[in-house]
Amino acid sequence: MKQIIVWLFCILLTTCHISPLAVNAQNNDELFIFAASSLTDVFTELADEFEEISNLQVTLNFAGSSTLSAQLLQGAPADIFASANLEQMLTLVDEGLVIADTITIFAENELVLITPVDNPAEIASIQDLGNSNILLVVAAPTVPIREYTDILLDNLVELYGNHFPVSVDQNIVSEELNVRQIVTRVALGEADAGIVYRTDITEDIAQDVQIIPLPLGASPRAKYVIAPLIENENSENATYFIDFVLSDTGQSILQSWGFCSPEDLLPELTPEPEETSEPDEIQEIDTFC
Repeated sequence: MKQIIVWLFCILLTTCHISPLAVNAQNNDELFIFAASSLTDVFTELADEFEEISNLQVTLNFAGSSTLSAQLLQGAPADIFASANLEQMLTLVDEGLVIADTITIFAENELVLITPVDNPAEIASIQDLGNSNILLVVAAPTVPIREYTDILLDNLVELYGNHFPVSVDQNIVSEELNVRQIVTRVALGEADAGIVYRTDITEDIAQDVQIIPLPLGASPRAKYVIAPLIENENSENATYFIDFVLSDTGQSILQSWGFCSPEDLLPELTPEPEETSEPDEIQEIDTFC
């Protein structure tokens, strides 16, 4: 009888396709990391390097930060969360899944405007997004880059007038759940333009899109934050990985993918403001990093 039970259990394991979500967070030799989709390439390299020095196995789950936050709130087990903004992380703090004092800024990013490589709408500047018959793809309202996009458009009111953000909104034809979907749709010619992170223009996609320069100083600095989850079996290893990301080696890898090192640590844990005051003037600044 016992042999029959074991045999049936083995069949279930091979046929039910048990998700790694259900087991990774229980194994002290593995780390399961939830990371924003805009971190896909750089975190893949970071994980590979970390595995070599730690002899640990790292499993990565990429999606929009808001999607990942929702999964964690629904009980998905993970050891670490790396978010493209602070607001999604603070949602986990409010629910007791992350300790506020453990949150650290580990990288910064900026926005760029992209078109298909042949630029069929003949977009010369971001001001053209306010023209009629432009097919614009942006992120959904809950995704961090949409918040940064709205700040960018508000910053450009000084140059293009109060009606500019409204005109741009009227041209939005799709709202994507993560920034990689925006890049893909533009590269395939399914939209005239999209607003993404600079780091999303990787070598494999660069030949399919054109970057339209933004007015210098207009883009907000997108701050990426990382923290361990409270209820995980790998708190020591989670801290080990986060320290690696913050180390000179980790920061060098981030910079090789176009990210900037954080200028300073979090002064206080408050979410990004929904609205920002209009700049007195949009002027040239130093290079992004």
